[in-house]
Amino acid sequence: LTELMAHWTTKAPEEAGAWMLAQPNGEFRDEAAAYFSRAWARRDPAATANWIDRNIEAAAAGQAIGGLVGNWVKQDAQAAQAWVDSIEHAPAAKTAAAALAYSWVQTDPQSAAAWVAALDDQGMKTAAAINLVNAWSSSEPSRAAAWLKANLTAPQQRDAAAVPLIMAWADADPLAASKWVAGLPGGELQETSKAIFAESLALEAPEDAIVWARSIEDQESRIDSILNIYEEWLEADSTALLSHLRGNIAANADPELREEIYDMLYDYDPEFRDQLLKLYEESEQ
Repeated sequence: LTELMAHWTTKAPEEAGAWMLAQPNGEFRDEAAAYFSRAWARRDPAATANWIDRNIEAAAAGQAIGGLVGNWVKQDAQAAQAWVDSIEHAPAAKTAAAALAYSWVQTDPQSAAAWVAALDDQGMKTAAAINLVNAWSSSEPSRAAAWLKANLTAPQQRDAAAVPLIMAWADADPLAASKWVAGLPGGELQETSKAIFAESLALEAPEDAIVWARSIEDQESRIDSILNIYEEWLEADSTALLSHLRGNIAANADPELREEIYDMLYDYDPEFRDQLLKLYEESEQ
């Protein structure tokens, strides 16, 4: 399919595009759209953009956007940006903004970050911010974190972008990630970051993950985070989890949390659940 599109777009790109659009919905057509736009954009990104503009409402055109933008930003980032800014079809604009942010931050992070920060359309900004932070986190997580904190004030945008940042940072440098989370001023960003960071540690360091989860102030979020970690721990090493639960009776004093733990253990180990219930009852006497 790659070779077909590379050859066809050289000879008759409009014909190749018409054939691609005529394919039934599904993975094959989506892949054909991506290969089509990549191949054509390498030679003539402006013509590729013109074709997408003329077919903007077709689902396959949305799939073609990523291939175009990814190649165009390497050749002429300003032209790619101008085209993305000109798109009026909202779904396509969001797709294009996300693709531009992801590709541009890898070659010119300052320009990409400034462009995303200045976006007025909040749908485009959310999509672009998530991809910007996602790509930037792999090379410069501290700079991505500083940008997120300074430029994303809307909770939905900020929290969505924080997920890829903290997941990537916790995997690459958990100590640096933990310092950033701990150093945030109290509030929604820190609460969200604690939950994401705690759950990112669940498989590699579940004891540390639980410590972080317990520091979440909101009761519902704290319980949800603790249970998510416990469930992963149960699947990975049930013996270690049961030992942890037995040794942390007082830490799990919250009645709602205890009930959720019973439910989690109901089918997995009903005998241990009953033992734990007795221990909890004894601790309350």
